[in-house]
Amino acid sequence: MTRKEAEKMAAKIKEQFGYHVFVQEGCTKKSFTVLVSAENGDDSADYYGERGGSIYPWINPKLVEFAKERDGFWEWQNPGSISFAD
Repeated sequence: MTRKEAEKMAAKIKEQFGYHVFVQEGCTKKSFTVLVSAENGDDSADYYGERGGSIYPWINPKLVEFAKERDGFWEWQNPGSISFAD
């Protein structure tokens, strides 16, 4: 996605959910992605599966639905953040 599209999506996530969101340049200088922090304790995601006693990584169902509505999904960028993929 373009920088402008990524910034618009990041603003929507921040407004709708209040999560710490940032935009990162992708593989090319014209490609950008939206990342959501999983380290702010705001119930966005949990890589280590500590939420609710699960042993599996978890992404908030609200974010999963948000991505599906945009024909995308969330991918773990690293244990501290998830990135939008389409």
